Amino acid sequence: MSPESQSEPLAACEDESARYREFALAVQVAGHAIYMTDPAGVITYVNPEFERATGFSPAEALGKTPRILKSGLMSDGYYRDLWRALLGGETWSEEVINRRKDGSVYYALQTIASIKDESGAIKSFVAIQSDITATKDLERALERSEGLYRSVLSSMREGVILQDEAGVIKTANAAAERILGLRRDGATGRTNADPAWRTIREDGSPYPAEEHPAMLALKAGVQVDEAVMGLRRPSGELVWIAINARPVRDPDGSVRGVVTTFVDISERKQRTDAVKRAAETDFLTGLRNRYAMDRSLREATARAGRYGEDLALIFLDIDHFKQVNDRFGHDLGDLTLSSVAAAIAGGLRAGDQAARWGGEEFIVAAHRADRAAARALAERLRAAVAALSLEAVGSVTVSLGVALYRPGDDLDSLVGRADKALYAAKAAGRDRVVMED
Repeated sequence: MSPESQSEPLAACEDESARYREFALAVQVAGHAIYMTDPAGVITYVNPEFERATGFSPAEALGKTPRILKSGLMSDGYYRDLWRALLGGETWSEEVINRRKDGSVYYALQTIASIKDESGAIKSFVAIQSDITATKDLERALERSEGLYRSVLSSMREGVILQDEAGVIKTANAAAERILGLRRDGATGRTNADPAWRTIREDGSPYPAEEHPAMLALKAGVQVDEAVMGLRRPSGELVWIAINARPVRDPDGSVRGVVTTFVDISERKQRTDAVKRAAETDFLTGLRNRYAMDRSLREATARAGRYGEDLALIFLDIDHFKQVNDRFGHDLGDLTLSSVAAAIAGGLRAGDQAARWGGEEFIVAAHRADRAAARALAERLRAAVAALSLEAVGSVTVSLGVALYRPGDDLDSLVGRADKALYAAKAAGRDRVVMED
């Protein structure tokens, strides 16, 4: 054999020895606790990290079994499964609760594998433990924090809803579900655009989903305070809520969701509405008074200008009403006024508004009414009054003037043209409808 061929096995042995030394060094400096046992489970090797993690020195661990780490907090079934897997040639990887030399408990993710000889017989086991105590402590802290958070939410009288960046409800507390009339978890997964939500404004008009306070906070990143909304529960009952919405932001300022809080103000609103109705209602006829109608008409006129909606104004005046008072007295005069008001109210379309403007004069706001619809409504009101048969007085008639909104109109100009048309009806013989030119 040549000297070259004799040197090849020697070089191979040297390479293997070098790899072994590298492996042994890696085990020595590894950041995980590593120990080895013989087939009977007696510890034959521990690395330095083992002593730091467990408190047992090599002298205290060698010759012992891993029972020195046993905490008593793992079930017997855990160890049966462990040995069944190892003796079956499988690798075991599970969490374990161990006890250090000083008696303190620690959590570890433990992986144990068998090392076999050339015949396949197990000659040793090697275990690697990764200390996850800090992670477990954090998980428990988070669980306690979440438990406290849920306890606080469940004890609140205010409804609380959390929505993600897409507006999907992720969490709703018990008060929110109670106020909204939903069963447990009935809000989760919905959005404000869900057709099941039937919401209205204070004036009775629909509350668009895109204008919901939560959506404004989410899309515009603004906070909304004390927005009032009416909502139909699944039972059909109307509940009024006052809503506050706050955007939830990431550290970089981007909006990641929205928190909405709300309270049931139904009783408070009923009391407020009763006071408001008393302040805005004509005591004799039950229709709106001039103050309330003036404010409503200014809003309607502005809305017609903004959105190009049709709006008609109808003035009605009882013909020869002075003669009714002079001949039959003020009591029958008041009866005449209230009867005419009832006839007017009964002839309105849904959404129309009527008020006593003053004395024997009434006004009607016909929303979304073009010229034909306004004339038809005015004629129906005229006929309804003419059909009345009043005690002692007999029948009465009304004259009506109609004006339609024109671009650029304000309330004064619109009222002025309706009033002019009314006087034209009076001049033409009364008991008739005159449309403005």
